[in-house]
Amino acid sequence: MAEDLTCQLSEGKLNIRVAFWLTQKEQILVSLFPSGRYSLPGGRVQFGETSEKAIQRELLEEVGYFLEAPQLMAVIENFFPSDGALFHELLFVYTGDYPLQEDYPNAPTKEQCITWLPIEQFSKIQPNVLHALLEQPFDGQVRHFVNREF
Repeated sequence: MAEDLTCQLSEGKLNIRVAFWLTQKEQILVSLFPSGRYSLPGGRVQFGETSEKAIQRELLEEVGYFLEAPQLMAVIENFFPSDGALFHELLFVYTGDYPLQEDYPNAPTKEQCITWLPIEQFSKIQPNVLHALLEQPFDGQVRHFVNREF
C-alpha cells in the first residue's frame, strides 16, 4: 500500500487531498466525524496516485461505490491551523454522476459517518471558500480558490 501524501516540514505539514461534491434536495453529502467536525467525503492522495484515481478509491472505501467519470470542479489552496500544527493543503474537489440514496454506509473504520447535511447548515463545513461552489453551480469550468487562515 502506498503512503498518503502528507509530509511533515519544519514550518508545518503539507497535505494533498481529494473531496467529493454532491448535492440533492437542498442537502449536501458530508462526512461526519466523532468530534462533530464535518467535511466533504474524500481523503488523502497516495504516492504515485492521480487525484482522479484517489477520489475513485476514497469513494469506494467510504461508501462502496466506484465513480466512473469524476469531474474536477475546483482546486483549493488551503492554509490553516489544526491541532497545534500549520497545514499547507492542496485540495482537489470532484463531482460526478452518483447514485442518490437516503443513507450511505459508514466508512469501514467507523471513524466517520457519510450523511446528508441540510444546505442551511453548510457553514459547518470547512474551508469556508467552499461556499463559492454552493453559490455558483458547476458549469464544467475548473475553479481555483485560496483559503488562508494564517
